[in-house]
Amino acid sequence: MRSPADMDIVQIDISTKCHLKCSNCTRLIPHQTQRADMELETFERAVQSMEGWNGPNKLIGIIAGEPTLHANFEQISLRFAELWGGDNTNNGKFPIKDFNDFANQRLFDRSNGRGLWTSLGAGFYRNYETIMSVYSHFNTNTHESAGQHQALLITRADYIAATGISELQWEQNRDNCWVQKLWSATINDKGAYFCEVAGAIDRLYFNGKHAWPVEHGWWQRQPGDFGDQIELCNYCALAQPGPSQLDILERDIISPQHRDILRKLGSPAIKKHNYEIFDGELHKQKREVESRDNYVGDGGQGRRVGIG
Repeated sequence: MRSPADMDIVQIDISTKCHLKCSNCTRLIPHQTQRADMELETFERAVQSMEGWNGPNKLIGIIAGEPTLHANFEQISLRFAELWGGDNTNNGKFPIKDFNDFANQRLFDRSNGRGLWTSLGAGFYRNYETIMSVYSHFNTNTHESAGQHQALLITRADYIAATGISELQWEQNRDNCWVQKLWSATINDKGAYFCEVAGAIDRLYFNGKHAWPVEHGWWQRQPGDFGDQIELCNYCALAQPGPSQLDILERDIISPQHRDILRKLGSPAIKKHNYEIFDGELHKQKREVESRDNYVGDGGQGRRVGIG
């Protein structure tokens, strides 16, 4: 594992609203019982807590279910530009011949240190001019390219029982988790976390019980300082070689323990029986992630612009 201080992206998770219900969503969108937006004051505190972390090629990202559906997305974006990073951009101010090509260019532009993770949709186009001005980087993924999302809602106990993996191997895999190694720490409306998936699990399952206070320098914690947040890994299988599901199927692969927890929480997907129970024999596909990808079809050539 690594310290958030060593990461090049830290995400601020501003909403549980989304127009999609992708399979195995890392924000657990199909299981959210209510939709909530981060308050502006909470967002400001989150950005201010990152003072001193910034550096060349580093990026604070705005993410959510779909962040552009936040009721005050424009206000949050403009405040973001005041609090963090470089000048606003001229993105999109000139004719765009191919939006797919334009969006791919934005994937590699971190010039002002502000990023947006979006699935496009009505919120993106409604806030188009603000997005073009505020964010040098945006990572657009319509989830229309039949990408694979790895199953995460398999508890430690259920995974070991289904696969026969040893406790020692499970822990070794956890400590070398590709999500924490390649992606980011996060801040949501409950607090700060060493891992973005851990933050989503804690928010839904434990109402933020394991969150760190969002205070200056929280990101300087080293792996030895992660404390009881490591317990959240017991609810996640992303560090283990495991099965994936097409995102457009809108159906999670989950383990029995997760099913029982989510049923008690009132998960809409569980109520609709819209899930598959993890079976080590049935779900044989193995996925091992070695490098960061953008989940947009083979070789990153998938569409980055919606039908609309």
